[in-house]
Amino acid sequence: MEFLSGEFLGLVPGVILAIVAMGLVAEAIDERKVMRQVGSISAPEPAGNGVLRPLAEAA
Repeated sequence: MEFLSGEFLGLVPGVILAIVAMGLVAEAIDERKVMRQVGSISAPEPAGNGVLRPLAEAA
């Protein structure tokens, strides 16, 4: 059972933290997309914003 050495077990908490962090980042990105969609549906577009809005969405 060499894979249960202290060196391997020392990596486990870091790997778990990395997985949790990736999940939180993915959730935040999804939430931002939803908020952007909801905001674009509910907010009226100002006149003359036909060029700026696609540029902002592309960024």
